[in-house]
Amino acid sequence: MENLGTDWINNLIFLVSDPGYTLSPRYQTALKMYEGAIKKYKGFKFELIGHSQSGVIVNNLCSDKVNNCISLNPAYKNAYLKNNEYIIRSTGDVVSK
Repeated sequence: MENLGTDWINNLIFLVSDPGYTLSPRYQTALKMYEGAIKKYKGFKFELIGHSQSGVIVNNLCSDKVNNCISLNPAYKNAYLKNNEYIIRSTGDVVSK
């Protein structure tokens, strides 16, 4: 799916199923990178920052291993925000409302 070079397939997966999105190639790649960084830099605290669809990834990966999780105009479906998670929204962005 990622080879198609488009966000829209992943956006459709997220629209249909929040848990299903975690099976998407994009999420799996992000998870692998995140877990690799956590393992390589053991003891460090991280900042997760994402925009749009990556905001969904930030929301899913946000944990106590991370100082702050910040999303700018994330794709959003009433997700639970953690104590260290922040959302920044601009006006006029219909996807992240």
